[in-house]
Amino acid sequence: MTKDSSLERDYKTQVNEAAGKNSNRVFSNSSLEHAYFLTQKLIHNANHEIKIITRKFDARFYQDLLPDFKSFLEKDKKNKLAIGIMEGDNNMLLKDLKSQFDNQVEIYFFSKAQSQALINKDKDVYINYFVNDTNGFRYEYEDEKIDDGVVSAFANFNDEKSARVLRDFFDKLTSVA
Repeated sequence: MTKDSSLERDYKTQVNEAAGKNSNRVFSNSSLEHAYFLTQKLIHNANHEIKIITRKFDARFYQDLLPDFKSFLEKDKKNKLAIGIMEGDNNMLLKDLKSQFDNQVEIYFFSKAQSQALINKDKDVYINYFVNDTNGFRYEYEDEKIDDGVVSAFANFNDEKSARVLRDFFDKLTSVA
């Protein structure tokens, strides 16, 4: 076994344990594989609600999570998935989710200017995050190298204060979208 595969196994083991216990522990990630793994665990931990703010709902990333989203939505007809998108149009993946779960999926489109005005920034700001109702979140703060498989983010499975800030920001942003 190589050192890298051992580290990878340790990372996944620690994430699984934190997700299972809904621990207030920060995990960082810099790869799409870690981003996928953390997001999948956050979907599984959600009870009733998931909110996503994303620059673009990129099918390269979200396609493999589609079964997890569907399972979450099928679990209870009251479960909600709300997605705010800064760039792009209503892609096929979103159309599929919306057509199957019309009353449970909300899609909002907003501009970079709207998000910048809300956070009082005048430079390029892309906000990408995922937050669930069990106070879990993944906050991505850089995706400039996403085409190379590199993203910079951190996640937590139970940080009530941070999750509330992210949910409130989502609500403010989508109320003007």
